[in-house]
Amino acid sequence: MAVTRHRTLKEIDRYSRGYARQQRAEAIRDKGIKKYEQAA
Repeated sequence: MAVTRHRTLKEIDRYSRGYARQQRAEAIRDKGIKKYEQAA
């Protein structure tokens, strides 16, 4: 896996899941902030 420098597909999967989880959390947070700002 020379491109990503991960040794196994399992490593790639683990880190990509973590990245996707972080992106979802940020989207939810941003949506909440936007909703709060509109209500204020």
